[in-house]
Amino acid sequence: MGSTYIAGHGQIGSYTYQAFNKLGIHDATFKSFDNFEDICLALDKGQVKYALIPTKNTAIGPVIPAHEALKKYDFIEIENLDLPIQHVLIGAKGSTLKDVKTVTSYQVALDQCKKAIATYNWEVKQHLDTAGAVRYVLEQQDPTLAAIGPNCLEVYSHIG
Repeated sequence: MGSTYIAGHGQIGSYTYQAFNKLGIHDATFKSFDNFEDICLALDKGQVKYALIPTKNTAIGPVIPAHEALKKYDFIEIENLDLPIQHVLIGAKGSTLKDVKTVTSYQVALDQCKKAIATYNWEVKQHLDTAGAVRYVLEQQDPTLAAIGPNCLEVYSHIG
């Protein structure tokens, strides 16, 4: 990988990481951040050359945390990328849908899935990002816990 860093919210396997791969920039390195404020600060200070920041979502509208962070800076948009989001429910090995009592994910994903969450009467636990939630669930190996997020099992196949 090259020395050009592109900032994104979430771990390897996240939707932002998928967007990074979709762009096909082979001489750049994805640099993961936990929140949009840190991404904007790194971009402003020149620690990264570009940032991938989701600003709208067809299911729930504007991504408010991203807009809140961006309004403090004078950045320009250089490309707009549409990325289809297809959530999956990932649980511990051997768990079933009946076992699940609690779901975890990034707040935007939880908002997108609020009807399913209500239908199953699941408790909700917020996580910093979707792929991180998947990793957390696989590490916990708790059959009552599941993650809503991208199908990034290949990234975390070494867990569990």
